Amino acid sequence: MKMIHKWNVWIALFSLSMTGQGAGAAEWRVTPQGELDYQVWRDGAPAFTLSTSIVGPQWSRAVTSAKSQAAIGKRSFTDRVRFSSGQQGETSGEPLSVHLETSVQDDQTLLMRHVFQSAKDAELIGVGYFIRASDYLSGGKVILTGADGKAQESPLPPPGLGNYGKGLKSVVLQAANGERIECNAQPGVSVTRDKGQLRIWTLADSIAGGKPVEATLALRFPGPVVFEAANRWVDTSNWFPFVSTNDFTAPSVIGMQEWLDAPAGKHGWVRIQNDQFVFEDGTPVKFWGINIGNQEVAAPKHEADQWADKCAKYGINLMRWHKFLKGSKLGFGGKGVMRNDDATLLDEEQFGANMDYFHAALKKRGVYIGWSPIYAHRLSPADKARMLPGGYDEIMKIKHNLGFFNTTTLGFVNFAPDIQDIYIAIVTHVLNRKNTVTGLRYAEDPAIAYIELQNEDDIFFPGYDRLVAQSPVYKRYIDAEFSKWLKQNKYASQEALAKAWGATLKKGENLEQGTVAAFENWNRLGDGSRRTQDSYQFLYERQDSFYKRYVKAIRDTGYQGAICGSCWQAATFLGHLYNVRSDREVGYIDRHNYGKGGGTMLDQPGSGLLSAGFQAVSDRPFGLSEWAGGGLWAAESVPIIGIYGMGLQGWDLSAHFASGSPVISSQASGAACDQLINISQYPAIARMLFRGDIKEGDVVARRRVSIPAMADNAIGFNEAFSLLGAANIKDFSSV
Repeated sequence: MKMIHKWNVWIALFSLSMTGQGAGAAEWRVTPQGELDYQVWRDGAPAFTLSTSIVGPQWSRAVTSAKSQAAIGKRSFTDRVRFSSGQQGETSGEPLSVHLETSVQDDQTLLMRHVFQSAKDAELIGVGYFIRASDYLSGGKVILTGADGKAQESPLPPPGLGNYGKGLKSVVLQAANGERIECNAQPGVSVTRDKGQLRIWTLADSIAGGKPVEATLALRFPGPVVFEAANRWVDTSNWFPFVSTNDFTAPSVIGMQEWLDAPAGKHGWVRIQNDQFVFEDGTPVKFWGINIGNQEVAAPKHEADQWADKCAKYGINLMRWHKFLKGSKLGFGGKGVMRNDDATLLDEEQFGANMDYFHAALKKRGVYIGWSPIYAHRLSPADKARMLPGGYDEIMKIKHNLGFFNTTTLGFVNFAPDIQDIYIAIVTHVLNRKNTVTGLRYAEDPAIAYIELQNEDDIFFPGYDRLVAQSPVYKRYIDAEFSKWLKQNKYASQEALAKAWGATLKKGENLEQGTVAAFENWNRLGDGSRRTQDSYQFLYERQDSFYKRYVKAIRDTGYQGAICGSCWQAATFLGHLYNVRSDREVGYIDRHNYGKGGGTMLDQPGSGLLSAGFQAVSDRPFGLSEWAGGGLWAAESVPIIGIYGMGLQGWDLSAHFASGSPVISSQASGAACDQLINISQYPAIARMLFRGDIKEGDVVARRRVSIPAMADNAIGFNEAFSLLGAANIKDFSSV
C-alpha cells in the first residue's frame, strides 16, 4: 500500500562496565559481527552494536586482509594494515601492526585488548567504536565526564553532528530502562556524534614510531554474560577474502548491459508526467542509480570507462554527480572541479577533458547523469565583489558548530539574492559549456536526467536563527524584508502586529524600523503561534522566489530535463509541508533517508526507509537520491528500496550512497555501492524494475493540504517524524 499527500573496534582506550537497576535477571550475550565488530544481545534481542574502524589520514580506511581466529572463550585478529582513499584500492601512509583480542575475564566481564605498533611515526584520524542507535538505547542518555570531574549529559540517540570533547575519562550510557554502561578511559578519549551514533575515538592524530600502544576494554554486565567467539550463524573458519577481477566487460550470466537502452538520451528529455518520469517520446522510465562525488566526476579516462562498465554490467542506469561544482581546494566534504580564485568557473586545465569524457562514457552505455552540483558553496575570493558590502568578510568569520561548514553559504543562500546569483552563475556556466567529446553543450544533452538546485539545505532547517545572527549584514537585510512583508501583507501598523503576536513580539522589534526578526527562535518553532505561522509563510515565499529565478536561469540555457528543488527537510510538521510544497513547484520530490540506525527495519512497520514515502505527493515523481543501510542488517536495504519502494510504493528514482571507486571492494568497510553485499543484488532488482515485475499498490489514503490552511495552521491532521539524532536518519508516522 502507499501513503501520499495531495496538493492543492571504533577501538577505544577505555574500560567499560555495566550496572543495572533491577536488571540482574537479564541474559547477556556478545557475538561477533563480521571480522572486527560485535553485537550485544539482551534477553535474545539486539541491544547495540560496537562497530570497529581504524581511520587513517584524510579519512582513509584501513585495508585489512587477515581473518579473525576463534578459540574457546577467545577471539583474536592480527594484521598489518595500510590505508586506502577508495580510488582503485591504492594505499598510502605508514603500515600499522594491529592485534585485537577479546576474551572472558570473569562470568560478568568481557575483556578487549588491543596493541598497535608502527615502525615510524604514523598519522591517524583515530581508532574507536561506533555505538549505533538502537531501540535499547533510544530514550536514554549519555553522561560524559572530563579529567576535571565536570560532567555533561546528552540524549540517546545523540542529536545531529558534533563533538562532546577530548580527554574524557568517563562515558556512561544509560538506557531508557535505567541500566547503565560505564566507560572509564585510560587514557582519555574524544567523543563525537554523527548519524545517530556515538563515536568514541582514541589514538587520534598519530602513533609514535617503534613503541607499541596497548589498551584494554572491559565490559562488565549486570549478570552472567556468554561470549561466542565464533560467528553465531555461519562457520567462517574456511572463508577466504573476496577479490574481484574487476573486469566488467567479459560475458556474464548476470550482465545487464543489453538491458540498458543505450545511448542515454536516445528517447529525448526526461519529463515529469503526473507522478512518473517519461521520456520525450512517451517511454516510461525508472532510475536505479548510485552516487559519486567531488573530483571523481573527472576521474582519469581508464577509470571512467571502468566505472561506466561497472554500472552497465550491474544494471545501474543513473549516476548522481554530487557536490562537484566547487573549488579544487576550497570545497566542503571533498574537492571539486572549479577554480579556486573564482568558483563560478570550471578549472578547464585540470578537469575539463576528463569530466567531458566521463559524461560521454556513461552516455554511451545507457547510463544517465543526475546533477547535484552544489552543497554549501564555499566562498572563493571572486565572490566578495558579488555580495552585499561586508557580507563576505562576515561569513568568512562565522564559526559553525560543525567546522567543515565554515566559510560556506549554508543557510544564507535560501534568502539572499546576491548569494543565490552565485549558485546560478556556477550551474549555468557549466551548462553552457560544450562537451569536447559529445560536441553538445551540457544544456543540450538529454543524457542529463535531472538537475538538483541545492543539496541538503532549505530555508526551514533548524538553527538558522543562530547562523544569521553571526552576520549583521544579512540579518539586517532579511529582517528588513520580513518587516516590509508583514506590513504589506498582514499588519498595517505596529499596534496591529503587537495585538496579533502578543508576547512573541520581542522588545526592539519594530515594523517601521525593519527590525522584526525573520528567524527568531527558528530552531524551536512549531509552537502554533501567529508569529510562527507568519514566519513560515514569509520564508516559504522567499524560497519559492529563489527557486523560480533559479529554474528560469537553467531553462534559459536550453536545458529541458527534470529539475528538483532540494532533497532536505524541516524541523517541524508545518515547515515540512511548506518545504514539500516549495519543492513540488519546482518539479519532482527528492529526499534523503538512511537506515534505521540500528537493528532491522523489518521488526517495526514504517521504520527507517520504509516510511520515506510519507514525503511523496500524488502528482509528482518521488525519489531517494541518497540512502544506505549498514551493520548486521545491511543486506535488507537494497530490496527494501527496490521492491518495496520502487515497486510497491511506486517510487521513481533511487541513488544509493555512494560509490567511491570504479572497482568492487573486497572490504566490508568500503563505500556502500562498491561492497559485494550490495552490488551483488543490483542485477536482480534492476531486472524486476525494468520488466515491471512488481505491481504498484493502490492508494489507501490521501491527505489534502492547502496554502490557506497552512497559513492558519489549520491543516486538519498531523504527521510525526523523528530525526533519530541525525537529519538523514528519520522515521515518519501518521498521528
